[in-house]
Amino acid sequence: MNVAQGRYVALLDSDDYYTDSSVLAHWVEEADRRNADLCVAQSDSLIEKSGKILPRNRVPLLSQEVGTAASCPQLVNVRQCWQILYRRDFLDRENIRFSTVLRQREDRLFFLEALLRAKSIAVLDLVAIMHREHPASTMKKKDYDQLSFFTTHMTLLAQVFARARADQVSSGDFERANAGAYWNQTFFYWAELLRQNPSTGLAPEGTEADSPVSQRYLTALHDLTRHAGPLFRDRYLSVQGEKETAQQEGIYDIARICLELGRRDLMQKLLAGQRLHYLTVYKLAEQSQFSWAEEAATHYLRFNRNAEFADLPVSADPWKTLAGIKRLVVHVGQPKTGSSAVQHFLEDSRLALSKNGVLYPLAGCGRDRGIRRDRSPGHALLFSKALVGDDRLLVNLATEIENQLAPVHTVVLSAENVLSAMFLGETSTFFDIDPLGCLLKRIGAQNVEIVGIFRDQSPWLQSYYRELVANPFNGYVQTPPSFLKRMASSGLLEYDRLKAHMASLPYVGSTHFADYDEIKSEGVDQWFFRLLGLEHSIRTWEKGTQINVSLTDAQALKILFTKSLELSRQRRGELYLEIRNNVALKNSSFKFFDQDTSGMWQTKDDHASSKEIDKAWFKWVSAQDDFPAIASLIDFDLLQESSAGVAVKSRTVKKVAARVAAKPRDTKKGAASVAAQSINIKNTQKPKTVKTVKVKRRQQKTWRKLASKLLPQGIKTALKRVI
Repeated sequence: MNVAQGRYVALLDSDDYYTDSSVLAHWVEEADRRNADLCVAQSDSLIEKSGKILPRNRVPLLSQEVGTAASCPQLVNVRQCWQILYRRDFLDRENIRFSTVLRQREDRLFFLEALLRAKSIAVLDLVAIMHREHPASTMKKKDYDQLSFFTTHMTLLAQVFARARADQVSSGDFERANAGAYWNQTFFYWAELLRQNPSTGLAPEGTEADSPVSQRYLTALHDLTRHAGPLFRDRYLSVQGEKETAQQEGIYDIARICLELGRRDLMQKLLAGQRLHYLTVYKLAEQSQFSWAEEAATHYLRFNRNAEFADLPVSADPWKTLAGIKRLVVHVGQPKTGSSAVQHFLEDSRLALSKNGVLYPLAGCGRDRGIRRDRSPGHALLFSKALVGDDRLLVNLATEIENQLAPVHTVVLSAENVLSAMFLGETSTFFDIDPLGCLLKRIGAQNVEIVGIFRDQSPWLQSYYRELVANPFNGYVQTPPSFLKRMASSGLLEYDRLKAHMASLPYVGSTHFADYDEIKSEGVDQWFFRLLGLEHSIRTWEKGTQINVSLTDAQALKILFTKSLELSRQRRGELYLEIRNNVALKNSSFKFFDQDTSGMWQTKDDHASSKEIDKAWFKWVSAQDDFPAIASLIDFDLLQESSAGVAVKSRTVKKVAARVAAKPRDTKKGAASVAAQSINIKNTQKPKTVKTVKVKRRQQKTWRKLASKLLPQGIKTALKRVI
């Protein structure tokens, strides 16, 4: 590099190659046009074993022609030194060279310093490099020599970041995203070495000391990443799968606190994939000097997902403990009335509440996964288990009450789905099932307060329907007329009767019912805390993402169409993100319902069948001026993908049917029906009946038929294979 004479420096491994002969010319042309110190290109991977060519991690394009690492934290996704074209006078001016200390693991150190120092960085969509993936590559080796190289690399990089902070050329977002990358390496690359014990790696407490190599690695990791804020707030580092889960659910941040406090025994558990006990997490947060420790602790605990309290003795007399609750507050919804905000603040304040004798339990508190991890059904599982006589979660609740930072005088439960159709099945009413009365009877507490927030029926029905159909994973495909008919028969629209019923339940001492429109200006969460006298325990952390983001009707319609196709869960998640970010659908004025949720499904025949009513609704909705263009709803590739899914499912049904038919059975159901049930989407807690399966398939087919009427003729042939 010291003898280079050209205006630019390009790097290329000896076994990689440029994608075509004009790549360098185009690369230089763009760097010149943008006057960039660094010009980043994309790359593909050639998998030698299979011969497949796959796209490598793409660096997101910038919103402007050039930027800096401080202003564009997404540049942290540059992974290789050879995907950058370097202006030579920039490298000379900043004296940036490859480390002479490292024989290996020096690449990232070199280009990260360049990224931090550059005043103008461009990112192209040009795929410039074909990188060969070798199974036996040196960089894939995992031994203590490589771990030692990487440790030295982190020590030198910490010095680079210290100089960048002093010169104000870094940013908190870039440093946080970079820290996430190194914790990914720790958990998903080096963990096997770090977990070995007693003398060759990280040892559990009370055994032989850690190896010097492991000690140096963890010390260097802590020094490199300790200045970054909570990693779960990062939105710039592109990771997926288990890496994304570990970062976004706060596991790395708890591990950082463990290193800060020297608790390598707990670090060992985290590296092994174990969850830490809530009391342990509380103590870590109290002892830590990190300003974000309590926030990270409560965030980590919200993803407990009903984990058993293995480190605690089971309550000796759970029913006595539950009956002895001095004050039990139960928040019952409705859905779409700010319940998510209430639950979010309760989760953020869990540690502060516990110190003041108020428990927002982990027992029975669920949480979605993946792209919907920010959504929580609250304690809905407590209600559903109580309905079927399963008391295990109530025993866990009693155990949790007995093991808190201060004696518990108030327990707060929240489940918006109490006032929804979640527990009611196909025909039952709220008063038939009575999920609230059932749970209160099982708990037996003598002083119960019910909190319910009600919303004007027309906007509530519209919002609730949109919420149901916009979930890509729940299998809900009912049409608006079918939804309204079910809601009308459920008892959930009889507000006065609902309030009277809840007030009359045994053990209920008081009720707090409010109109959503009257309290939303104050904030439903603030109203809730003020009502219960808990203002002193509120924690209001910086908002990382919006809570329970509402989609438009046009976005929900697109999701509804995709739910009518046979797609993998991963594919549904990818489509959901595309739909959520689609500007045209965000701005669409399309509506599922007219102004007062009535009229559009009416027919001349008062006794019309559901099929006829649906047909009338389809006619009304497709006449809207802003009906979304079907080309943006279902494309040809998606239809092909679904066709393949249908074929696979059809073959699976036949195979299972053959196995069922070959076995003695005492049921009158046909083998094919039994097989179809056995592989059907697991959408409810109760087994689906053959009738339910058929109704759902009819509704899916209805949505696909609507799509087929609007598709260009050339695509209709492909769609027939799906229908």
